[in-house]
Amino acid sequence: MQNIFDFVHKNHNYAVSVKDWERKSEEGKGQNGIVFKVTGRATGDDGTPITDDFAVKVAKSTDANAKLTNEVESLKAIGLNKNILPILASKIVDGKMCFLCQYIPRTLAKVIRDLRNKEVGGSAPLPHADVIAASAFRAVAFSSRRGFANRDCKDANIVIPGEEDKERCKENGGAGSSSTSGMTARGLSAASAATIRIIDWDRATRTTDEQEEGYVVGTPSYIPVEQLLAAKKITSAADVFSLSVVLAKMVLPRPIFKVEKGPDETFVQRCLSAIVVVMGQLEESDVAALGAGTSISDADKPDVSLTEETSLTTRVKEAKLSAADHSFYLSFFQDTLQHRPDKRPSPWSCFRRLFVRLSPEEKAEFDKLDTAEKEEAEEDLGSVEEVKKLFGNLFE
Repeated sequence: MQNIFDFVHKNHNYAVSVKDWERKSEEGKGQNGIVFKVTGRATGDDGTPITDDFAVKVAKSTDANAKLTNEVESLKAIGLNKNILPILASKIVDGKMCFLCQYIPRTLAKVIRDLRNKEVGGSAPLPHADVIAASAFRAVAFSSRRGFANRDCKDANIVIPGEEDKERCKENGGAGSSSTSGMTARGLSAASAATIRIIDWDRATRTTDEQEEGYVVGTPSYIPVEQLLAAKKITSAADVFSLSVVLAKMVLPRPIFKVEKGPDETFVQRCLSAIVVVMGQLEESDVAALGAGTSISDADKPDVSLTEETSLTTRVKEAKLSAADHSFYLSFFQDTLQHRPDKRPSPWSCFRRLFVRLSPEEKAEFDKLDTAEKEEAEEDLGSVEEVKKLFGNLFE
C-alpha cells in the first residue's frame, strides 16, 4: 500500500485528508523528548485509503522545547540527505514542541546487541559495518558542508531500514514498517546498510557559533575531548570521533572506551580517563589547541595508569580480523580518535577511506543514493507549509 508521505510528495497539489491518527506505543525516551509510534490513515483524491506508521517526537517539558525547536530548525537548514532522517511537520501542542517523522524501529544499537548476544563468542564484526560507517560519515560530511555538527552521534541514534523498507527509502521520507524491529544482524543487507539514517539532531550546533561557557553535551563513551572540555568551537571533527567509536563497536568485540559509573560531578573526569587509557596521555598542547580559554581543572584530570593491555593496539588485536583489516582499522582509529580535533581527518576523507574497501555490490548502493539525490534536487517536492497543512490535524 502506498505510504502517506510518498503520496504527499508525489501528489502535493491534490487534496489529502488525514482522518485519523492512532497512538500505538512509546518507542523511546531521551533527555529532551519522548518518541511515540502512530498510525495515520488518509484518503486520497480518488478515494483510495492510505495508511502507514510514523514516529512523533514530543518535548518532555516546556523547558525542552528549545532543544526540539533547534532540531527542527537545524534539519531545515541542513536540507535533504538520504542518510539523515527528515522532519515532515512540526507543531506546538499544549505548550510542547512536537514533530512528525518516518518510523524505522530498528536501531544500530539493537542490531549490535543482537550480534553480540547470538554470535559464537560474541566477537564477530557486524556484516556491512564499513557500509554503515561510510553512510554515517557521508551524512555528517553533508551537514558539515552546511555548517553544522551533530554533537551526539552514536549507534542508538542510527536507524536501519529493513528489506521491505528499501524501496520506500528511495523516496525521501518513506516510512518504515514495524515488522523490521525483529530483524537480526544476519539479515542485514548492503542496501539497508547504505540507507541508514542519523536521527536526533536536537543537540546540533552551527560550527561558527561559540558554545555556552562550561556547558558539556554528549554521551559517555562517544563524547570527544573538545566537548568534554567545553571548547568554544565544535566542528564536524567531534562527529568524526563519535562515529569512529560507533565503527569500533561494530568491528571490535567490546566497546573501545569504557566509562565507569559515578556521580555527575565526576562525569568529565571519568570520560577523559576512558579515552586516555586507550589513546594515550592528554598533553597540555592538546588542551591548548582547543582554543583560547580552554583548560582542564585538577578535578577533571584523568587518573589512570596506562598499560599495554588497555592500549588501542591491544583492543584491535582482540578482534577476529584479517591482517589487512587489522592494519586498516588500527590506522583509521589512530587518526580519527586522537585528542586534537584539528588533527582528525574530515568526514568526507573518512567516507572515502571506507568506500575504497567496499565490494562492487556495496559501492553500487552509494551510486543509487547519489542518483536519487540528484533527481530529487530537480523536482518540486512541495513547500514545507503545504506538508504542514496536510499533517496539521495530527495533534488535534
